[in-house]
Amino acid sequence: MGCFVQKVAYVNVQDATLEGRALPVFESIDGLLIPLVEQLEEIVLLATAGAAPSDVLITYVNSAFTRLSGFTFDEVAGLPPQFLRGWHPEWDTLHAIYQRLNRGEVVRENAHVVCRSGEELAAEFVAIPIRKRDGTISHFGAVARPLTQERRSTQLLHELSGRLLRVQDVERRSIARELHDSTAQDLAAVAMSLSSLQKRLEGRDEATETVLADSVAVVQQCYNEIRTLSALLHPPLLDVLGLHRAVPHYVERFAQRSGLKIAVDMDDQLGRLGREVETALFRIVQESLGNVSRHSESPSATVRLRKSEHAVILEVEDRGIGLPAEVRAKINDPGAALGIGITGMRERLRQLGGLLQIDSTKQGTIVRATVPLP
Repeated sequence: MGCFVQKVAYVNVQDATLEGRALPVFESIDGLLIPLVEQLEEIVLLATAGAAPSDVLITYVNSAFTRLSGFTFDEVAGLPPQFLRGWHPEWDTLHAIYQRLNRGEVVRENAHVVCRSGEELAAEFVAIPIRKRDGTISHFGAVARPLTQERRSTQLLHELSGRLLRVQDVERRSIARELHDSTAQDLAAVAMSLSSLQKRLEGRDEATETVLADSVAVVQQCYNEIRTLSALLHPPLLDVLGLHRAVPHYVERFAQRSGLKIAVDMDDQLGRLGREVETALFRIVQESLGNVSRHSESPSATVRLRKSEHAVILEVEDRGIGLPAEVRAKINDPGAALGIGITGMRERLRQLGGLLQIDSTKQGTIVRATVPLP
């Protein structure tokens, strides 16, 4: 399947006849790929390229499409893919996908294809732009794989996890704002009132002065803790100035609290990355440094953040004792049962099409998060 997708992306498409049907021929290999495509268990669909959904019309479907959906090639030829309804029922979403394809991007999505019987076929698909020899995009191609019940259950679990993470981030942002704008300000007002009362009663009653001084100190401590908690839940710098400003600020504060010596090595040209990407990477920095402080016995750590043409790469490295041997043996197995922290980091990256890698030895651990750029 991978070879098919790679090959199709760079060859011409033209009409030919096979068993009385109009089929595209991949001329660079004399159409020899067509019989193979006809034998695939996966759905293969080709359509003319276009900027608007109404311009994208089906030119080919393979036998698996007919077998699984119940629609023949003659019934769907010349129709837009959205007639299947479940592929992408939202017009804006469909338009966005076609825009990405016209930019030369590869799109991976999940969908429900509505079959002739009315049943919905759950599938995951990859869509690619198909170029002519002169480099212009002439067609869009899609390969769809029906989801088994097990894969569908896993996919639904990932989707639910993604929603929960997004809801969690929204709630954290809301609570952080409420703590900062309301609770912290109320405590500041109480501290000011106590200080004013303290000045008025100065020299009158030593016992009262002691109580007031203790009260002012407690309120000030609560105020500082509320501000710290608010920043941990969701630092305002992340929304206002972005990840490249929020990470150094957070690291500085974390180093003060933990006693760790933490270096930050960051790409000066990082820029803004989008809210979801910045939030995910910031949470991974938080989780990783927390693990360093609690478990690694490392006196220091390094946070690196790099941006390439195609991806953003975050690394958090320590020089501690490493993970236990039984954890190291399964740390990079996506299906392994691990702690909540690692599972949460992996799920955040999965929602963004990213990858979490953890390399750990007795000399230290590197947590590496890679997020592809659109």
